[in-house]
Amino acid sequence: MYRILITILLTSSLFGKDFIAAFDVKQIMLYPKEEAKLTRRLTTKLIYLDKYQMVVKNNKPKILKEQSSNRYLDINEFTYAGHRKYTINGGTPLRKTDIDFKSGITTLSILAIGQHMMNKYVLEPSWWYGVDVPFHFQEDSNYSLYADLFGHAYSNYYLSTIISDGFMYAGINWRDARLLGSLTSFLIFIQLEYKDGKAPNYGFSKMDIVANTIGILYFWGQNNSPFLQNFTPKIMYHYSKIFTHSQAYPAALAENYNEITYFLSVNIKNLLPNQYKKYWINGLEIAIGYGVRGYTLNKNDLHVGNNIPIHRRYYLGLDLNVLSILPEANNSWWWLVQTINHIKIPLPTIESSGQNKKAFLAYPY
Repeated sequence: MYRILITILLTSSLFGKDFIAAFDVKQIMLYPKEEAKLTRRLTTKLIYLDKYQMVVKNNKPKILKEQSSNRYLDINEFTYAGHRKYTINGGTPLRKTDIDFKSGITTLSILAIGQHMMNKYVLEPSWWYGVDVPFHFQEDSNYSLYADLFGHAYSNYYLSTIISDGFMYAGINWRDARLLGSLTSFLIFIQLEYKDGKAPNYGFSKMDIVANTIGILYFWGQNNSPFLQNFTPKIMYHYSKIFTHSQAYPAALAENYNEITYFLSVNIKNLLPNQYKKYWINGLEIAIGYGVRGYTLNKNDLHVGNNIPIHRRYYLGLDLNVLSILPEANNSWWWLVQTINHIKIPLPTIESSGQNKKAFLAYPY
Protein backbone atom coordinates (compact mmCIF):
# COMPACT_ATOMS: atom_id res chain seq x y z
CA MET A 1 0.00 0.00 0.00
CA TYR A 2 2.86 2.39 0.85
CA ARG A 3 4.37 2.02 -2.63
CA ILE A 4 0.99 2.56 -4.26
CA LEU A 5 0.37 5.74 -2.25
CA ILE A 6 3.82 7.18 -2.99
CA THR A 7 3.50 6.39 -6.70
CA ILE A 8 0.11 8.06 -6.86
CA LEU A 9 1.44 11.14 -5.03
CA LEU A 10 4.33 11.53 -7.44
CA THR A 11 2.32 11.06 -10.60
CA SER A 12 -0.64 13.15 -9.39
CA SER A 13 1.57 16.21 -8.74
CA LEU A 14 0.87 17.14 -12.34
CA PHE A 15 -2.79 17.60 -11.47
CA GLY A 16 -2.33 19.86 -8.43
CA LYS A 17 -2.76 19.62 -4.68
CA ASP A 18 -6.54 19.29 -4.75
CA PHE A 19 -6.27 16.04 -6.72
CA ILE A 20 -3.70 14.71 -4.26
CA ALA A 21 -5.88 15.51 -1.22
CA ALA A 22 -8.93 13.96 -2.88
CA PHE A 23 -7.04 10.78 -3.74
CA ASP A 24 -5.73 10.48 -0.16
CA VAL A 25 -9.31 10.33 1.06
CA LYS A 26 -10.04 7.50 -1.38
CA GLN A 27 -6.95 5.63 -0.27
CA ILE A 28 -8.08 5.84 3.35
CA MET A 29 -11.44 4.44 2.37
CA LEU A 30 -9.82 1.58 0.43
CA TYR A 31 -7.41 0.81 3.28
CA PRO A 32 -9.25 1.55 6.56
CA LYS A 33 -6.39 0.19 8.68
CA GLU A 34 -4.07 2.88 7.35
CA GLU A 35 -4.31 6.40 8.72
CA ALA A 36 -3.07 9.10 6.36
CA LYS A 37 -2.84 12.78 7.18
CA LEU A 38 -1.62 15.36 4.72
CA THR A 39 -0.02 18.62 5.85
CA ARG A 40 1.29 21.14 3.34
CA ARG A 41 4.34 23.17 4.29
CA LEU A 42 5.71 25.07 1.31
CA THR A 43 6.76 22.40 -1.19
CA THR A 44 6.83 19.65 1.42
CA LYS A 45 4.01 17.12 1.77
CA LEU A 46 3.99 15.11 5.00
CA ILE A 47 2.16 11.80 4.96
CA TYR A 48 1.41 10.21 8.34
CA LEU A 49 0.76 6.49 7.99
CA ASP A 50 0.19 3.84 10.60
CA LYS A 51 3.85 3.23 11.43
CA TYR A 52 5.94 5.70 9.46
CA GLN A 53 6.23 9.40 8.82
CA MET A 54 7.07 10.01 5.16
CA VAL A 55 7.87 13.20 3.35
CA VAL A 56 7.45 13.88 -0.36
CA LYS A 57 9.69 16.83 -1.20
CA ASN A 58 10.63 17.86 -4.69
CA ASN A 59 8.90 14.67 -5.87
CA LYS A 60 11.30 12.47 -3.87
CA PRO A 61 9.76 10.29 -1.14
CA LYS A 62 11.76 9.68 2.01
CA ILE A 63 10.93 7.98 5.29
CA LEU A 64 11.82 10.40 8.09
CA LYS A 65 11.18 8.36 11.22
CA GLU A 66 9.06 5.61 12.63
CA GLN A 67 5.90 6.97 14.20
CA SER A 68 3.55 5.37 16.68
CA SER A 69 -0.12 5.30 15.75
CA ASN A 70 -0.79 6.73 19.24
CA ARG A 71 1.33 9.84 18.65
CA TYR A 72 -1.67 12.05 17.81
CA LEU A 73 -5.22 12.14 19.11
CA ASP A 74 -7.72 10.37 16.93
CA ILE A 75 -10.12 12.61 14.99
CA ASN A 76 -13.00 11.30 17.12
CA GLU A 77 -11.18 12.40 20.28
CA PHE A 78 -10.81 16.02 19.15
CA THR A 79 -14.30 17.30 18.42
CA TYR A 80 -16.61 20.21 19.20
CA ALA A 81 -20.40 19.83 19.32
CA GLY A 82 -20.24 16.69 17.21
CA HIS A 83 -18.00 17.96 14.43
CA ARG A 84 -14.25 17.80 14.03
CA LYS A 85 -11.87 20.34 15.58
CA TYR A 86 -8.59 21.47 14.04
CA THR A 87 -5.18 22.56 15.27
CA ILE A 88 -3.26 25.36 13.57
CA ASN A 89 -1.53 22.68 11.49
CA GLY A 90 -4.91 21.39 10.35
CA GLY A 91 -4.65 18.07 12.19
CA THR A 92 -5.10 16.83 15.76
CA PRO A 93 -2.93 17.50 18.87
CA LEU A 94 -0.14 15.35 20.21
CA ARG A 95 -0.86 12.84 22.96
CA LYS A 96 2.51 13.51 24.55
CA THR A 97 4.44 16.76 24.51
CA ASP A 98 7.13 16.96 21.83
CA ILE A 99 8.08 20.63 21.56
CA ASP A 100 9.10 22.00 18.18
CA PHE A 101 11.64 24.78 18.79
CA LYS A 102 10.70 26.98 15.84
CA SER A 103 6.97 26.68 16.48
CA GLY A 104 7.52 27.40 20.16
CA ILE A 105 9.49 30.56 19.42
CA THR A 106 6.79 31.65 16.97
CA THR A 107 4.04 31.17 19.56
CA LEU A 108 5.89 33.05 22.31
CA SER A 109 6.89 35.85 19.93
CA ILE A 110 3.31 36.42 18.79
CA LEU A 111 2.15 36.51 22.42
CA ALA A 112 4.83 39.02 23.44
CA ILE A 113 4.37 41.29 20.41
CA GLY A 114 0.58 41.24 20.70
CA GLN A 115 0.70 42.14 24.39
CA HIS A 116 3.18 44.95 23.75
CA MET A 117 1.13 46.42 20.91
CA MET A 118 -2.09 46.32 22.92
CA ASN A 119 -0.46 48.00 25.93
CA LYS A 120 1.34 50.69 23.95
CA TYR A 121 -1.28 51.69 21.39
CA VAL A 122 -4.60 50.99 23.15
CA LEU A 123 -4.39 50.63 26.92
CA GLU A 124 -1.75 53.20 27.86
CA PRO A 125 -3.23 56.07 25.79
CA SER A 126 -6.80 55.31 26.93
CA TRP A 127 -6.60 54.08 30.53
CA TRP A 128 -3.11 54.32 31.98
CA TYR A 129 -2.15 57.86 31.05
CA GLY A 130 -0.93 60.30 33.69
CA VAL A 131 1.00 59.73 36.91
CA ASP A 132 0.52 56.48 38.80
CA VAL A 133 -1.38 56.69 42.08
CA PRO A 134 -1.26 54.30 45.05
CA PHE A 135 -2.82 50.94 44.32
CA HIS A 136 -6.56 51.01 45.01
CA PHE A 137 -9.80 49.11 44.37
CA GLN A 138 -12.79 50.42 42.46
CA GLU A 139 -16.03 48.74 41.36
CA ASP A 140 -17.64 50.52 38.41
CA SER A 141 -19.20 47.83 36.21
CA ASN A 142 -22.61 49.52 36.29
CA TYR A 143 -21.30 52.41 34.16
CA SER A 144 -21.81 50.22 31.08
CA LEU A 145 -24.74 48.18 32.45
CA TYR A 146 -22.29 45.29 32.84
CA ALA A 147 -21.36 45.17 29.16
CA ASP A 148 -17.73 45.41 30.28
CA LEU A 149 -18.14 42.23 32.35
CA PHE A 150 -19.41 40.42 29.27
CA GLY A 151 -16.31 41.75 27.51
CA HIS A 152 -14.00 40.39 30.21
CA ALA A 153 -15.65 36.95 30.20
CA TYR A 154 -15.74 36.65 26.42
CA SER A 155 -12.17 37.94 26.03
CA ASN A 156 -10.80 35.35 28.45
CA TYR A 157 -12.78 32.59 26.74
CA TYR A 158 -11.41 33.54 23.31
CA LEU A 159 -7.88 34.22 24.55
CA SER A 160 -7.72 30.87 26.37
CA THR A 161 -8.86 29.15 23.18
CA ILE A 162 -6.38 30.85 20.85
CA ILE A 163 -3.39 30.65 23.20
CA SER A 164 -4.10 26.95 23.79
CA ASP A 165 -4.08 26.44 20.03
CA GLY A 166 -0.72 28.23 19.93
CA PHE A 167 0.76 25.94 22.57
CA MET A 168 -0.52 22.86 20.71
CA TYR A 169 1.13 24.25 17.58
CA ALA A 170 4.37 24.45 19.58
CA GLY A 171 4.15 20.72 20.33
CA ILE A 172 2.53 20.69 23.77
CA ASN A 173 -0.03 17.97 24.37
CA TRP A 174 -3.72 18.79 24.40
CA ARG A 175 -4.33 18.75 28.17
CA ASP A 176 -1.25 20.77 29.10
CA ALA A 177 -1.90 23.26 26.29
CA ARG A 178 -5.37 23.96 27.68
CA LEU A 179 -3.94 24.50 31.16
CA LEU A 180 -1.18 26.81 29.92
CA GLY A 181 -3.60 28.71 27.67
CA SER A 182 -6.02 29.33 30.54
CA LEU A 183 -3.25 30.32 32.94
CA THR A 184 -1.67 32.68 30.41
CA SER A 185 -4.99 34.38 29.72
CA PHE A 186 -5.64 34.81 33.45
CA LEU A 187 -2.15 36.27 34.07
CA ILE A 188 -2.49 38.69 31.15
CA PHE A 189 -5.72 40.10 32.56
CA ILE A 190 -4.37 40.14 36.13
CA GLN A 191 -1.55 42.33 34.86
CA LEU A 192 -4.05 44.62 33.13
CA GLU A 193 -6.16 44.83 36.27
CA TYR A 194 -3.11 45.66 38.38
CA LYS A 195 -2.31 48.54 36.04
CA ASP A 196 -5.91 49.73 36.43
CA GLY A 197 -5.35 49.68 40.19
CA LYS A 198 -2.59 52.28 39.81
CA ALA A 199 -4.38 54.46 37.24
CA PRO A 200 -5.92 57.71 38.55
CA ASN A 201 -9.31 57.27 36.88
CA TYR A 202 -9.72 53.52 37.37
CA GLY A 203 -9.08 50.86 39.98
CA PHE A 204 -8.57 47.15 40.56
CA SER A 205 -11.99 45.54 40.12
CA LYS A 206 -12.88 42.29 41.85
CA MET A 207 -15.89 41.88 39.56
CA ASP A 208 -13.59 42.03 36.53
CA ILE A 209 -11.56 39.17 38.02
CA VAL A 210 -14.77 37.19 38.56
CA ALA A 211 -15.79 37.78 34.93
CA ASN A 212 -12.31 36.75 33.71
CA THR A 213 -12.57 33.55 35.73
CA ILE A 214 -16.04 32.77 34.37
CA GLY A 215 -14.75 33.03 30.80
CA ILE A 216 -11.84 30.68 31.54
CA LEU A 217 -14.03 28.21 33.44
CA TYR A 218 -16.47 28.09 30.55
CA PHE A 219 -13.57 27.33 28.20
CA TRP A 220 -12.59 24.47 30.52
CA GLY A 221 -16.18 23.32 30.88
CA GLN A 222 -16.64 23.06 27.12
CA ASN A 223 -13.49 20.98 26.79
CA ASN A 224 -14.77 18.54 29.40
CA SER A 225 -18.50 18.55 28.75
CA PRO A 226 -19.85 17.86 25.23
CA PHE A 227 -23.20 19.30 26.35
CA LEU A 228 -21.72 22.79 26.91
CA GLN A 229 -20.27 22.71 23.40
CA ASN A 230 -23.80 23.26 22.14
CA PHE A 231 -23.69 26.82 23.54
CA THR A 232 -21.02 28.85 21.74
CA PRO A 233 -20.08 32.41 22.77
CA LYS A 234 -19.96 34.71 19.75
CA ILE A 235 -19.36 38.40 19.33
CA MET A 236 -20.39 40.99 16.77
CA TYR A 237 -18.51 44.27 16.30
CA HIS A 238 -20.14 46.50 13.75
CA TYR A 239 -18.59 49.96 13.99
CA SER A 240 -18.02 51.31 10.49
CA LYS A 241 -15.84 54.18 11.74
CA ILE A 242 -13.55 52.01 13.84
CA PHE A 243 -10.32 52.93 12.06
CA THR A 244 -10.84 56.70 12.03
CA HIS A 245 -12.34 56.78 15.51
CA SER A 246 -9.65 54.63 17.11
CA GLN A 247 -6.98 57.03 15.85
CA ALA A 248 -8.61 59.79 17.90
CA TYR A 249 -9.53 57.60 20.86
CA PRO A 250 -7.86 54.15 20.99
CA ALA A 251 -10.37 52.82 23.52
CA ALA A 252 -12.87 52.63 20.64
CA LEU A 253 -11.16 49.34 19.76
CA ALA A 254 -12.18 47.67 23.01
CA GLU A 255 -14.74 49.77 24.85
CA ASN A 256 -17.22 51.01 22.27
CA TYR A 257 -20.09 49.03 23.78
CA ASN A 258 -22.63 50.74 21.54
CA GLU A 259 -21.27 48.68 18.65
CA ILE A 260 -20.53 45.39 20.45
CA THR A 261 -23.15 42.68 20.83
CA TYR A 262 -22.49 39.51 22.81
CA PHE A 263 -24.24 36.35 21.62
CA LEU A 264 -24.64 32.79 22.78
CA SER A 265 -25.42 30.50 19.82
CA VAL A 266 -27.38 27.37 20.62
CA ASN A 267 -26.95 24.20 18.55
CA ILE A 268 -30.61 23.22 18.42
CA LYS A 269 -30.08 20.13 16.26
CA ASN A 270 -27.78 18.50 18.82
CA LEU A 271 -30.30 19.17 21.60
CA LEU A 272 -33.26 17.67 19.76
CA PRO A 273 -34.28 14.03 20.31
CA ASN A 274 -32.82 11.76 17.64
CA GLN A 275 -36.14 11.24 15.88
CA TYR A 276 -36.51 14.99 15.28
CA LYS A 277 -32.95 15.87 14.24
CA LYS A 278 -33.69 15.19 10.56
CA TYR A 279 -36.23 18.02 10.53
CA TRP A 280 -33.71 20.70 11.58
CA ILE A 281 -31.47 22.34 9.00
CA ASN A 282 -27.84 21.36 9.48
CA GLY A 283 -25.73 24.31 10.67
CA LEU A 284 -28.70 26.53 11.59
CA GLU A 285 -28.58 27.75 15.19
CA ILE A 286 -30.50 30.12 17.48
CA ALA A 287 -28.58 33.06 18.94
CA ILE A 288 -29.42 34.95 22.14
CA GLY A 289 -27.71 38.32 22.53
CA TYR A 290 -27.08 41.25 24.89
CA GLY A 291 -25.86 44.78 24.23
CA VAL A 292 -26.27 48.41 25.25
CA ARG A 293 -26.98 51.70 23.51
CA GLY A 294 -26.30 55.27 24.56
CA TYR A 295 -22.88 54.50 26.02
CA THR A 296 -20.42 57.42 25.71
CA LEU A 297 -16.70 56.78 25.46
CA ASN A 298 -15.79 60.26 26.69
CA LYS A 299 -17.34 63.71 26.97
CA ASN A 300 -15.91 64.79 23.62
CA ASP A 301 -17.24 61.75 21.79
CA LEU A 302 -19.38 62.77 18.82
CA HIS A 303 -20.67 59.28 18.13
CA VAL A 304 -24.43 58.87 17.68
CA GLY A 305 -26.05 58.20 21.05
CA ASN A 306 -24.01 60.74 22.99
CA ASN A 307 -27.12 62.39 24.45
CA ILE A 308 -29.21 59.23 24.87
CA PRO A 309 -29.33 57.59 28.33
CA ILE A 310 -27.60 54.21 28.32
CA HIS A 311 -30.04 51.31 28.12
CA ARG A 312 -30.03 47.55 27.59
CA ARG A 313 -30.87 45.67 24.41
CA TYR A 314 -31.73 41.99 24.05
CA TYR A 315 -31.59 39.91 20.87
CA LEU A 316 -33.03 36.71 19.49
CA GLY A 317 -32.05 35.59 16.02
CA LEU A 318 -30.60 33.00 13.70
CA ASP A 319 -26.98 31.98 13.39
CA LEU A 320 -24.88 29.74 11.17
CA ASN A 321 -22.37 27.15 12.35
CA VAL A 322 -19.99 27.15 9.39
CA LEU A 323 -17.94 24.16 10.53
CA SER A 324 -20.94 21.85 10.64
CA ILE A 325 -21.68 22.36 6.95
CA LEU A 326 -18.12 22.27 5.58
CA PRO A 327 -16.49 18.99 4.52
CA GLU A 328 -13.69 17.72 6.75
CA ALA A 329 -10.13 18.27 5.56
CA ASN A 330 -6.61 18.26 6.98
CA ASN A 331 -5.97 21.90 6.26
CA SER A 332 -4.81 24.92 8.28
CA TRP A 333 -7.52 27.00 6.63
CA TRP A 334 -10.09 24.99 8.54
CA TRP A 335 -8.50 26.11 11.82
CA LEU A 336 -8.92 29.71 10.65
CA VAL A 337 -12.58 29.05 9.80
CA GLN A 338 -12.98 27.40 13.22
CA THR A 339 -11.57 30.54 14.89
CA ILE A 340 -13.63 32.99 12.83
CA ASN A 341 -16.72 30.93 13.63
CA HIS A 342 -16.79 32.77 16.98
CA ILE A 343 -17.83 35.93 15.12
CA LYS A 344 -21.59 36.29 14.69
CA ILE A 345 -22.78 36.43 11.08
CA PRO A 346 -25.43 39.07 10.15
CA LEU A 347 -28.72 37.15 9.94
CA PRO A 348 -32.40 37.78 10.77
CA THR A 349 -32.68 39.04 14.34
CA ILE A 350 -35.25 40.64 16.66
CA GLU A 351 -34.04 43.40 18.98
CA SER A 352 -35.94 44.22 22.17
CA SER A 353 -35.44 47.24 24.42
CA GLY A 354 -38.15 47.52 27.01
CA GLN A 355 -41.44 47.77 25.14
CA ASN A 356 -39.75 48.61 21.85
CA LYS A 357 -39.00 45.85 19.37
CA LYS A 358 -37.26 45.99 16.02
CA ALA A 359 -36.72 43.31 13.36
CA PHE A 360 -33.59 43.08 11.22
CA LEU A 361 -33.25 41.06 8.05
CA ALA A 362 -29.49 40.89 8.66
CA TYR A 363 -28.63 42.39 12.04
CA PRO A 364 -27.25 45.02 12.51
CA TYR A 365 -27.99 46.31 9.00
